[in-house]
Amino acid sequence: MGAAVRLADLSEETDTEGRTLLFLSAAMASGVVAAGQQGVCLSAMAATLAGRAISSLDCALTFVFYRDVRGRSAQWALPASKAGYAMTQRVARFIGRGILWYRQEGMGGLLYAVARKMLWRPRDFRRRARLRRAAERAGQALVPAKVLTFEMFVSAQDTGVSAELFSDGMHEPACTYVMCHALSPGMTVVDVGSNLGYYALLEAYLVGEQGRVVAIEPSPNNAAILRKNVEHNQLTNVEVHELAVGETEGTSTLYLFEQSNWLSLLPHKGFTGQVEVPVRRLDDVLAGEPRVDMVRMDIEGYECRVIDGMRRTLAQHRPLLMVELHASLVGPEEVVGFLRTMQTLGYTVGCAVLRARDEVFGRGILAPRGRAIETPSIDDLATDERLIRYGENFSVLFQPAEGSGGPSRGLRPMEELVPSSCRGQVLSLLNGTPAIRP
Repeated sequence: MGAAVRLADLSEETDTEGRTLLFLSAAMASGVVAAGQQGVCLSAMAATLAGRAISSLDCALTFVFYRDVRGRSAQWALPASKAGYAMTQRVARFIGRGILWYRQEGMGGLLYAVARKMLWRPRDFRRRARLRRAAERAGQALVPAKVLTFEMFVSAQDTGVSAELFSDGMHEPACTYVMCHALSPGMTVVDVGSNLGYYALLEAYLVGEQGRVVAIEPSPNNAAILRKNVEHNQLTNVEVHELAVGETEGTSTLYLFEQSNWLSLLPHKGFTGQVEVPVRRLDDVLAGEPRVDMVRMDIEGYECRVIDGMRRTLAQHRPLLMVELHASLVGPEEVVGFLRTMQTLGYTVGCAVLRARDEVFGRGILAPRGRAIETPSIDDLATDERLIRYGENFSVLFQPAEGSGGPSRGLRPMEELVPSSCRGQVLSLLNGTPAIRP
């Protein structure tokens, strides 16, 4: 029992019951944490102590004894209640993520991750309260919001992106920053999952009057607000299609959520309603387009299937792809399969943004300097512990690999995104862009 147990080693199998219970008992026993070159350690004495399970009326005490013998483990545990065991897994997952943050980014990255976790709910509560009060004063469901350099209407019934845009005037600062460097006047952009129009309006602004935006949104409510926002900003270069895209043509069920930006063709947990919508292949929607320079997709896990309905577009136009990969919804295996498909199609990763970091807190985001936008390879991303072990979501910009045929596309040189002042950096870029000014 005197030997130390290295959690860095144990993290290889954190999903097993024994190791999950070990993490919880070690944390509850207040084990001594020591940082060194070999990782993060907990004293074996703390790891062998009995930990009190989460207080619940039907929750039994859980005891764990662990010993490490040349990499093999033995553990004994009294069965805990279902509620207690579920909480055990959540706490173990939180501890495991903390260890991962420490190993990858040091104490600064760990502190930023903890701060995001602690501030998330209070920030969302404040956002929703502000939007609700504004809607009550206006006496209408749609409220105008100042967003970046334009104005758009948001819905008081939407607890997701509408509350964020009304309160903070920006969504996904790091991805917005990337889009500003990826787009230029004259381009044609296809925006799949346009929602209320944040990215569609931004894209219309960046590509200018000589460019085009094809905005695709399946939700009737969202599409109506999207059209209103396009009209309100007097944009003539945006074309709205009220439909979903998939691998085959037909109809499908769209699952609705309180958050308008969570709608999906996949039945994720917590949906509040559903509606039938038409589905078309993106290749068919874009048939006859003389050029397609970028496709942006954020369709809550369905992007892994849409790719099969757009292979002709990828082969013919070789566009940039900005895709949010939802490992938390479809699982890491499906996301890795998507990455390998993109690799087979001759694409590489231009940059990637960890979605959990890309959240507005005050005037910026909570992330260590130099870590807001990453530049991994597809192989790096496909083996990233954050994706594989913890199902973290990533927004990824794919670009055609050199020598893969078609026009050479990629990001213009970017200055480093400063997390604490990224809002100012984005606005500075937009104010200097010679494009449409709504």
